[in-house]
Amino acid sequence: MAEKKFRGKTLTSFTIIWGFIILAFTGVILYFTPAGRIANWTNWTLLGLTKDEWQNIHTVFACLFVICAAFHIFFNWRVILSYFKTKMSEGMQRKKELSIATLLTIFFVLGSYYEWQPFSTLFEWREVFKNQEQLIKSSTVVPHMEEMTIEEIAEYTTRTKDEIIQIIRDKGYKLADENRLFGEIAEDNGKSPDALFNEITGKSGSGRGAGQGGGRKGDGELEGADAEHEQQEARGGGSGSGFGRMSLEDLCKQAGITVDEAIKNLKGNNIEVSSTDKIRDIANKLGVRPSEVLDYIKK
Repeated sequence: MAEKKFRGKTLTSFTIIWGFIILAFTGVILYFTPAGRIANWTNWTLLGLTKDEWQNIHTVFACLFVICAAFHIFFNWRVILSYFKTKMSEGMQRKKELSIATLLTIFFVLGSYYEWQPFSTLFEWREVFKNQEQLIKSSTVVPHMEEMTIEEIAEYTTRTKDEIIQIIRDKGYKLADENRLFGEIAEDNGKSPDALFNEITGKSGSGRGAGQGGGRKGDGELEGADAEHEQQEARGGGSGSGFGRMSLEDLCKQAGITVDEAIKNLKGNNIEVSSTDKIRDIANKLGVRPSEVLDYIKK
């Protein structure tokens, strides 16, 4: 039997199918992955791939999907144009279905943006998965410490830079460059940053105290809302999506103050709020970042 002629149309169709399957699969995986600061610090993997590797696959296949979709339209533009003309004609005759489909689309867009129910529940579940308790216990107080040098790491421990370097060498670990990033040092020695950090300090997230720790409590550990507050600051002033979705009542529980006291303090700044208001919304009223709201409710 003669071999069938190679067809670009068929190639793009099959690639689109495979692209959709991979995008759907990696999208589900990324929904359940822990937050980046946790995944990077603990060397989190699933099916042998890190979070960054799953994201890379998802990004590449998203681009491939778009490119193949464009080729698919190019190869079939006459058929597609005819199809749309027919469906548009039918759509004008089915105004009810068209209106419902349009309203549903608008609802999903606005619901996602304003975090209406049930979309907010979906986002909250994602935050739960991304901040898994068993992984957070292994994580650091300050996000992305794996991107710090030993000198910077020392500021969050009870040891000096030279002491940490000596401990690393005494344990037989490789250290070619003292200015190398901590995460790279851990990778060079086949360990997670979390495991190496615990070996050289004996305790994750300890600090020197208020003098060098930037307001740390006691032996330098941050707790509750203050820990979350510094985490947002350490990210470089980001919007803090997880922090911003907290209600005022939740933040008050973590901060150890009453809701009435927080509302009173905010009222002193000419801000009217309720216990169920989201921190992000309160931040918008104050004109500050969500991570800065804590300072206002404690005044």
